[in-house]
Amino acid sequence: MITKPTKFSSHADWRNWLKQHGHAPAAAGPLATKVLAKLNLEKPPAKPRRRTILGLRCGEMASAARNASEAGNRRISNWEPAQPVARRSRLGEYRDCDEGRYSSRCTYTKISHTPLYASWAVIAFGGIGVCYRWGATGCRTIPAPAGMKFDHDSLGLRLVRLSDGMEYHPNAYDLRVKGFAGWMRDRMAVIFVARRDAKRAAARLAQEAAIMSRELGSVRVTLDDSRKSGNCVEGTLRFAEIRLGITREEILAGGHLFSVSASRLGKFASSEPERVKAAITRAWMRETAVSI
Repeated sequence: MITKPTKFSSHADWRNWLKQHGHAPAAAGPLATKVLAKLNLEKPPAKPRRRTILGLRCGEMASAARNASEAGNRRISNWEPAQPVARRSRLGEYRDCDEGRYSSRCTYTKISHTPLYASWAVIAFGGIGVCYRWGATGCRTIPAPAGMKFDHDSLGLRLVRLSDGMEYHPNAYDLRVKGFAGWMRDRMAVIFVARRDAKRAAARLAQEAAIMSRELGSVRVTLDDSRKSGNCVEGTLRFAEIRLGITREEILAGGHLFSVSASRLGKFASSEPERVKAAITRAWMRETAVSI
């Protein structure tokens, strides 16, 4: 009688014991079949990790690249602003671009020259850090501030605040600042306040526009309203004569008591939309202030 050990040190010992006693591995039961199948399976090849390389503008290196290109090529005059490239580049390297003929009558083509400099960032560790490289030897690894993550969009490298989605696109200067986390929090705080104020101003203007449109029929515009809105007196009088058919003598004789309905004035706003709208808005604000 064959006594089967109660414990094997490894799956290989199990298979060897089965072979020594004349048992095929498949005859050892479904559990052994699954184990042997897992052992025989080949591991799929690891997927290559994709790295997104993003070029970053650097004013210091752009100036150095422009100076080096001009110094090494005295005869070239059509220089464009220096551009960053996501690869190693020596100072003085430039790229030519054929922009076509100068004119239809000229047979010469215009060739522009763009200085190049190395300045790029690689998002690392799934966005919790970024590796910034510049020049031939410069390199710095920057962790994302707490509660933020590096990402990229059509505008390039982006830092996103996870709590509210506030974003900021850092440049090369931002990445080289000491105390990067505090600097980014300050920049985002400024942007947050600006966006909040812009939203409030837009909501206020929309509310005022809705109120003004309802009260437009009762608003009366005077010569003084047009003047205080930035329109000159002579231009206002000529507009009244040509568009409204009102003589200047009639307007000047009436003084501050002479007024025109805003709805009537708005019908002729196609010729001077900004000036007419400014005068109507000024009149509405005056009457609103008086009524309050």
